[in-house]
Amino acid sequence: MVVTEAPKVEADTAVSDGVYVLPELRGWVWPFLTSYQKEGVSWAVGRRNAHLWWSCGAGKTLAAIMWAISEPGLVVVITRPSARRQWANEVRRFSTVEPYVLSPASQRKPGEQGLTEFWRESNRAGTRAFFIIGWQSLRDDDTYKALHALPPFAVVWDEAHI
Repeated sequence: MVVTEAPKVEADTAVSDGVYVLPELRGWVWPFLTSYQKEGVSWAVGRRNAHLWWSCGAGKTLAAIMWAISEPGLVVVITRPSARRQWANEVRRFSTVEPYVLSPASQRKPGEQGLTEFWRESNRAGTRAFFIIGWQSLRDDDTYKALHALPPFAVVWDEAHI
């Protein structure tokens, strides 16, 4: 369940009707949601293999971000290559999490941080690792191996129908 009783609330913690929502969620987001978004996210949180099948423009990205940050540990979003930057913008807009967008291996600059390096840096800093990768990156052996070397994580499959 997304909402639970809050013992102590920080100033920027999302609160609605006296209940604690998610500490990484920006305070204005929960009241901004429609009733079906609140219901859908509340249903999905804590469930494995939850699916939200809403029409275009219904707020699936926001719901997925909320579900992902409700899960402990790192998050991996797998989406169309053209949607990676938009996902990063949405994560920053709705949460305090700083996402890492993985460039395809063929487009990475020398010395550019990879998944493993970003995860280690996030661990050292005590921040959440939130990766956004394109579908094609799953075909890259190094990326695939790096994903398998990470501890268990929450996965958001965006545009899974493609």
